[in-house]
Amino acid sequence: MDRRVMKTSQMLYKPLPNGSSLDYNRIYDVIDEVVGTKKIAYKDAERFMYQYKDAMRNYAFIRDRYDYLSAPDEYMETVVLRNPERALMVKEAHGGELPGVKWLLDISARECLRMRTAVGRLICMLKDEKQRLVMTAHYICMADWKHISSVFGHQDRWAKDIHVKAMKVVDGLFRNGDWYAADHAADQEIDILIREWKIAERRWLLAQKERRTYRVP
Repeated sequence: MDRRVMKTSQMLYKPLPNGSSLDYNRIYDVIDEVVGTKKIAYKDAERFMYQYKDAMRNYAFIRDRYDYLSAPDEYMETVVLRNPERALMVKEAHGGELPGVKWLLDISARECLRMRTAVGRLICMLKDEKQRLVMTAHYICMADWKHISSVFGHQDRWAKDIHVKAMKVVDGLFRNGDWYAADHAADQEIDILIREWKIAERRWLLAQKERRTYRVP
């Protein structure tokens, strides 16, 4: 199966007991085995679709550390008042770590883009417009199923039902393995789908706000 190896996971986490690098999919396999998760019909394809979210999780973790190191004066205020010499020691220590974290942050940012491209191109292979939009909202924009259903004016299960039908197609494309050819048109289309989702979500949020504003007591 085609799985994009995430360098940031290898750099952030220690090797597994057998010496291999951490892989989110392997962790999920263990969780499924231990807790007895019901069988997922298209497990490999669905796990692949979540790799952009995994990459974003790594990026957020690294970004938090970078922000912490690059703005030390704020969190050191109490330390400075108690012991000015301690402040200098902390600054020197953080100054030594910061270049490495910045380097890792750059790698993570590129990895997020790579994962988004991979997932986006697979979504754009879907012929049904509703499926493309629902899959983009969930796997690229990280919206949950109930929220997606509400935005498009349907009951809670609507988006999940669309997803089930879409995953059957995605699984076939994923197994075929020929979908990740260079396709700049697909890269542009996923940007359009993201904008369509954000516009729909924004209109829904405004409608909800107006409904609360003009609600009769």
